[in-house]
Formats: sequence, structure tokens, C-alpha cells
Amino acid sequence: MADEAFKGQQSIVATGIRSALCAPLWVTSAEDGEDAVIGLVYVDTRDVTRSFDEDDLRILTALANVAAAEVDLAIRYGKGDWPHVQATRLMAEVI
Repeated sequence: MADEAFKGQQSIVATGIRSALCAPLWVTSAEDGEDAVIGLVYVDTRDVTRSFDEDDLRILTALANVAAAEVDLAIRYGKGDWPHVQATRLMAEVI
């Protein structure tokens, strides 16, 4: 996966980023069924031996979907300190 539009960007070149992925945090409103993006998950690497691929994007998207559901619950119910929220954070840190 390569996007030539970003290849020469100064911020990319200056930081040495070799590959990057981003996935939206999508939620669907229970009230009106409208989709909304409430954030995003961004990862990058400076590793010259490996670029992210479609499998990485699928994994990141799956994690973003779980995170979006957790964030949505925390926002709606005001509870951001649930054990499974902490487990999701740890899982994201490992990846």
C-alpha cells in the first residue's frame, strides 16, 4: 500500500516515517441511526524493512471498531474506568 501524495511531505520525511495507517472510530447513533466519526487510530513505523499491508489495516480497523464501541459507551454512560476499557487500551499498546 503506497500513497504517492505523502511521499515527499516534509513532516513525513523529517520524522522518518516509512509506513502509516489510520482507521476511523465509527459509531452509529441509537437515536437516529446516523453514523459519526468520533476519533481515529493512527499508527506509523520508521522500520525500513517492513511496510504496513492490507492485513495490518484489517487488524487496525477491527481494533478501532472495538475502541469506538468502548468510547461510545463511556461517553453515553460516563464510565471510562471499566476493566474492559483498560484491557482494550493494553491490547492497543501491545500492537
